[in-house]
Amino acid sequence: VIEGYTNPYLEHERISVTWDGARAYYSPQSDSIKMPVKSTFKSPEGYAGVFAHEVIHSTGHKCRLNRFTTENYTQSTEEYSLEELVAELGSAIMLHDLGIKHEECRKSSVEYIRGWLKPLKNNTRMLADADARAKRALQRIKAPIERQKKKEKKDVKQILRETFRRGRNA
Repeated sequence: VIEGYTNPYLEHERISVTWDGARAYYSPQSDSIKMPVKSTFKSPEGYAGVFAHEVIHSTGHKCRLNRFTTENYTQSTEEYSLEELVAELGSAIMLHDLGIKHEECRKSSVEYIRGWLKPLKNNTRMLADADARAKRALQRIKAPIERQKKKEKKDVKQILRETFRRGRNA
């Protein structure tokens, strides 16, 4: 299910994904996602959550939404914390949109978000900023699907017009 949602975006943006890593991550330098093999996850829902998280990160690339403002930010910076919040909130929203519900994933996501909120305790706007950025990321991911739906709808309208024209001319 998750691949059907994300593949049009990944293909359109030419983001490569490999499933042979020891850990999951998105690399802005190579514009690629590395994932452990699916069988290493405790559940399909757990895999979906991690994959969605990394796909959300990919939307921050400089040629997309440009969320990575410095090349070498560290895990202690507000920018890094904000990006982790964006990815986790976006992942949670994506799973919800897909109807993927799993209590263990929900708990894990809540704890992950809490952990990244700690470095941001002095900036109360950060969660709202992360939410807005996550929603923009999801719009970016959905864009190829929406374009395809519009094209298909236009094609159907064209077929109907041609059919009715032929019917009148017969």
